[in-house]
Amino acid sequence: MDYEACLAYLLLPPVGGVLLLVLEHRSDYVRFHAWQSSLLFAFIFVIHIIFSWTSIISWLLFACDIALIGYLTFRAYKDAETLDRFEVPFFGPLASSILDDE
Repeated sequence: MDYEACLAYLLLPPVGGVLLLVLEHRSDYVRFHAWQSSLLFAFIFVIHIIFSWTSIISWLLFACDIALIGYLTFRAYKDAETLDRFEVPFFGPLASSILDDE
């Protein structure tokens, strides 16, 4: 379960999250991270498109993406023992509400 939750962030976000949403139906912990990854990185993808006209901001955003992927992967792996959910502001509560409605 811990590795699956990590894959939501490591498998080319947001595609990895969507793939896990399609394949995983038993674990709410994995599905939460898949929802959070899909929502967050879809939004970040739109931000990348908006700022694609400047290479400096694009590279800064890319560096922030790598750091965010690393941090969220670490938290998903670490919190799997207790099933605590690390929620990113706005997208985490949204992912939780979507998961509760399923």
